[in-house]
Amino acid sequence: MVAYKQATTDSLCKILNRHGWELAAAAQLNRLNRQGGLITLVYIDVDDFKSVNDSFGHNNGDQVLVQVASMLRRYCRSSDVIGRRGGDEFVVMSHCFNDRQARQLSLRLAEGLARIQVKTSDASFIVSASVGAIVTDNRAVQLNSLLREADNLMYKNKAARSATVSARPA
Repeated sequence: MVAYKQATTDSLCKILNRHGWELAAAAQLNRLNRQGGLITLVYIDVDDFKSVNDSFGHNNGDQVLVQVASMLRRYCRSSDVIGRRGGDEFVVMSHCFNDRQARQLSLRLAEGLARIQVKTSDASFIVSASVGAIVTDNRAVQLNSLLREADNLMYKNKAARSATVSARPA
């Protein structure tokens, strides 16, 4: 069990890594198939993360990732599946039984990630993250197609917000 947990957990953020998240997400899709309801998939990308690392250092960049993961844990239910897909990309999958509940999760995450105050021992700055969310009741949906669709929406939302500066001293 210890080896499995180590193999499926992101060591920096203490949430599921890509492999662990994909296993848990597949279980959520199976739950949708058995119980009905809705699946919400939220794809998150920290805006201008390279400039955070370049301007504030990689240690502070790591702290951004840790704080984003912490925020996701606070905003999500214990039954939601939270993971770090890689780099500065995160994903959340939630099985819900009504549309209002499903949409509230994506709205809550988008609002919370729009402006993140990061304070470390040697820096203080603000970052944001772009969010793409898909809600579906399609029992035949494939994980890869959900990810692709949410990722595309995230990039559209990022482009729409690109006029704002996302990483700056606080």
